[in-house]
Amino acid sequence: MARFNYIALDARGVQSAGVLEANTSNEVVAHLRQSGYFPTSVSEEGKGPAPKAAAKKDKSIQATAKPIAKRGAKPKGVANRSIKTKTLMIFTRQLATLIDAGL
Repeated sequence: MARFNYIALDARGVQSAGVLEANTSNEVVAHLRQSGYFPTSVSEEGKGPAPKAAAKKDKSIQATAKPIAKRGAKPKGVANRSIKTKTLMIFTRQLATLIDAGL
């Protein structure tokens, strides 16, 4: 069995990373989905980028999943500014037009 690094999101949108042992990456994806996670990246250990929070040698997702970012945390360089109501209204109308157009 090979070891696979993964990055996944839970139902709240919190990003987790870890390591699972499986025969293929498809098995890892299936296992993560069964556990309620939404995989965003799966790569074989030693091939491809490793997740930032590498997990220890434990097969269970609960033991290997580590949060990478807190929910609601702002990225670096984002100021505490609010969006103007008019700008939000224009954006919402344009988004609705795009959705109606099927994009």
